[in-house]
Amino acid sequence: MHNEVILVSAETKKDGKTITAKTWSCEIQLDGDPKPKRQSLRTTDKRVAQKRLNAIVVRMEQERAGLLVPEALAASAQKPLS
Repeated sequence: MHNEVILVSAETKKDGKTITAKTWSCEIQLDGDPKPKRQSLRTTDKRVAQKRLNAIVVRMEQERAGLLVPEALAASAQKPLS
């Protein structure tokens, strides 16, 4: 099993200068993913970002193992039919 999980600070270029974002993001690539998924962690604290990243990875692994209902399916099940 080879998972790749990276905590990153987003950078963009503006007028030839590199600007670092204030919030943390992550790149997650689990087994079977063709390319990494980038997701904002919506926090400026690195320790909080690491905890959120760990929670996301655990949830994704449990969904793939069939232990949890996928988040999109759970959200749609809460909506009324009519």
